[in-house]
Amino acid sequence: SWKKAIVTLKDGDTIDLT
Repeated sequence: SWKKAIVTLKDGDTIDLT
């Protein structure tokens, strides 16, 4: 299982991965 991490895209948007 992956812990909650935040990925920042070039666009500057953030995606929450659980």
